[in-house]
Amino acid sequence: MKRYKRKFTNDFMGYTLPLIEMVQRPENYINILIEKIKNFYEKNEFLNLNDLIVSINSYFINEKIEFIEREKSSKFDSGLFSAGYKPKTDTIILFYTTDISNAFKIKNKKHDYTDFKWFLDDFIDFIGHEIIHRMQSVNDKVNNIKAMSNENEKLHYSQPKEIMAYAWLIVQTFKMNGKDNDYIKFVLSNKRDDHNIKIINYIPAFKKYYNFFDKDSNVMKLLYKYIYQYINN
Repeated sequence: MKRYKRKFTNDFMGYTLPLIEMVQRPENYINILIEKIKNFYEKNEFLNLNDLIVSINSYFINEKIEFIEREKSSKFDSGLFSAGYKPKTDTIILFYTTDISNAFKIKNKKHDYTDFKWFLDDFIDFIGHEIIHRMQSVNDKVNNIKAMSNENEKLHYSQPKEIMAYAWLIVQTFKMNGKDNDYIKFVLSNKRDDHNIKIINYIPAFKKYYNFFDKDSNVMKLLYKYIYQYINN
């Protein structure tokens, strides 16, 4: 396997990061984060929810990933509600609900590994998307996190930077489910048979684009362009 030299810089929004992984090879960088969260899960038991959040935020402080409570009520099985990126401090925000306590080992509380698996799946999706935005901010800084409402959801998905981020997420979802590049290209083909439709609906981001935009629209053409770039590189 060919090895590459990590490059570090202090000129990334005032924060030191291995830019080779994060910018040029985001899929490698997210794999590092996946192993890190698995290690955190396996080696720790917590007194309560507060102890968990304090610990996990301390654990990811160098990566500038922060967990913030968004909903007190238990609505999301994985414990993760949504995510955002804060360019001013170069921080990825993961909004959690109280259900996050089910995903980790809390003292005197019954725990099932399946709960952590649900958490991990959403962690990968949210982190993967926001890492692309962190990568984009190297050249273009945004001032604050923009909340996405139902009214501007379609506009959100039509922005070139969002298309780029979702394209990467779509490719990673395929690969994490064991699909190779030939299979991805088959699904991207003009065939709209039952099998393709089923696969498209399985991937939430893909389904959104097909619901919002005509397959011959400029948005879809750009989405396909980025997807092909990711699978061919």
